[in-house]
Order: sequence, then structure tokens, then C-alpha cells
Amino acid sequence: MISAPINPPRIYSEWVEVLDMLRTKADDEAVLQALLRGTVEWQSGVAERFAKKLTDTINARMNDATDTENLAAGCFSTMWFYVLVQGHRF
Repeated sequence: MISAPINPPRIYSEWVEVLDMLRTKADDEAVLQALLRGTVEWQSGVAERFAKKLTDTINARMNDATDTENLAAGCFSTMWFYVLVQGHRF
């Protein structure tokens, strides 16, 4: 299935929207593409809220994968490693 593109998040409120989509498994492929193209201005206040939102979202997805014994959890972890370390621009 071809997903409709999601605009890359640029400001905190857009990040919240995209991360909420990720948390609810709305459209993982389109969300991942948006995350890879997104940017965030790292400044006091925003940085703390962004880090908490991101951590809460990842934890929710990992907990869900563990609760449902989803074997793809390892792939999901790899995806996040790529997004956070290799593919993301702060």
C-alpha cells in the first residue's frame, strides 16, 4: 500500500503530531519518512520537551512490541537507531 506523504516536522508542535502518529501506529512507513526528513531547533525548553516526547513514544512502541510478543521489535529498534544516530539532523 502506498502511503500519503507526511510533511517533515520542523517545529515542536509538528513533531508532537508526527510522534503521536508513530505511537498509535497510524502509518509507520510515512511517519518514518517524515522523521528522516524532519529537523528541530535544539534550544532550551524545546530540547527537554522534545526528548521526553521522543522517549515516551519509543517506550510505548517498545512496550507494545514486548506485550504482543512482536518479533519485529528488533527491527523497530534498528530503525530508531538509524533515525536518531545516522539519519537525523539536529
